[in-house]
Amino acid sequence: MDWIQENHAKIEKDALDHNDWNELGDIHAFLQVFHQISVRQGRENTLDEVLSHMDFLHHHFTRTKNRAFSGPRFYARFHVAWLKFAKYYQLTEQAPVYVAGILLHPALRKSYLSEQWKRNPAWVSNAVKAVRKIWSTDYKSYQLPDEQQEKEQELDEFDRWRQKVYSTASEVKDEFDRFIYGSQVGIGQQTALQWWLEPTQRENFPLLCRMAIDIFCIPPMSTEAERIFSGARRQVRWDRSSMSAKMVEA
Repeated sequence: MDWIQENHAKIEKDALDHNDWNELGDIHAFLQVFHQISVRQGRENTLDEVLSHMDFLHHHFTRTKNRAFSGPRFYARFHVAWLKFAKYYQLTEQAPVYVAGILLHPALRKSYLSEQWKRNPAWVSNAVKAVRKIWSTDYKSYQLPDEQQEKEQELDEFDRWRQKVYSTASEVKDEFDRFIYGSQVGIGQQTALQWWLEPTQRENFPLLCRMAIDIFCIPPMSTEAERIFSGARRQVRWDRSSMSAKMVEA
């Protein structure tokens, strides 16, 4: 403090005043949320979290926008950040797999979209329509494997009758509609992929299960693949880089 007081005239133009510190505090508070999301995405990220993370950031932008700014400079930076975020937020519409990760997540389903996008009902209907197109085109008419058909043929007449009676209510809607309009189910520490791999889900949604597994096997970003690729240099030294894949594998 003594040094600052003695050299105040020299550093006066570079010293931070009260308003500067307030602005820095606002910037730190605003960016802290982005840091948290970046850490989560770099650690363990699944496809369903991509859109939910962006929905959360959209909420963060809206909440920040509705409170007082520390100054015009912060507002200008905030506005530029919002324009950039909105660009990528809208780009998710071009890849229906992102919203498919939401609709096929047992703890989210359509209820999540209806709540998070309640101010834009057209978004919800368009998203459901896009994912339903994938379902109808690639999965709905898929033929069950022979072993499943053989298992059904092994049932006696009464078991086939009972199976038909018990499944009547479920047949009112196809598997896709029955699932996305169903009640949300908590899955604890499981991932959505682990949940869909359970035998119960395969039995209840034999066709939709295939779609869900395909969707949740998609890596949401290249982080993990790049990490594994970069780690390969520890397996093969530079002077042995001409070795074939079979030799390295052995």
